[in-house]
Amino acid sequence: ARSFLPIGFLALVAFLGVRELRGLDVHEVRRSLQVLTLPELLVIQCTALCGILSMSLYDWYAARSLQIRLPPSMLLRCAWIANTFNNIIGLSGLAGSGIRMLLLTAERVNARSAAAYSGLIMVTIPVGLAVLSCPLLLAGIPGMEKLPAPSWMAWFALGAFAVYLPAYLIVLNKGYFSRVLSGLAPLSAGTLTLMILISTIDWLLAAAAAWIALYYCGASIPVLPFLSAYVLACA
Repeated sequence: ARSFLPIGFLALVAFLGVRELRGLDVHEVRRSLQVLTLPELLVIQCTALCGILSMSLYDWYAARSLQIRLPPSMLLRCAWIANTFNNIIGLSGLAGSGIRMLLLTAERVNARSAAAYSGLIMVTIPVGLAVLSCPLLLAGIPGMEKLPAPSWMAWFALGAFAVYLPAYLIVLNKGYFSRVLSGLAPLSAGTLTLMILISTIDWLLAAAAAWIALYYCGASIPVLPFLSAYVLACA
């Protein structure tokens, strides 16, 4: 079973990746890109690149916390591959975490440490969205009357993410998560604060890339209403 698990997982990732890419209209993307100037394209690409590179901070700090000694170039490569597939496929970070575990075990990191490393990153990625959900809840979800869905669904989604923030702090600080991943010791308040900051920056850069792309394509939306809509859509 251990021999076939990586093959089966990669086959699932490939299947889901192809399915997602089939929904992309390449001709429409090409037409949209042709109306942009070279400086505009470079700004979009640089913002997106900063967003992807910021996600490698998850790997750097998780490796440091778990004392996984891999060269920075190897960590960056693992992060780039895992985050790219995760951004295409999604699955709430499951795809990226699975790929991370496969890449780390290929580098002879023991399975327990690789699982703790991947699990820590998987539960940390959503916490930045939880941080951004809190002010949106306090503001009463501006523009909720225009949503094509019942208002209770918006309140429930944002409320669930807002609750995720204290749950994340309690579970990882008290060591409850170690019952699932035995290689993960309780994390200090300083470590958790930095992980939350990394995740929040990651989500803000992703929102910035989306806003800039829309702006250059002619959809001029004020930043704060867009950020609210982006957080709600992601939740």
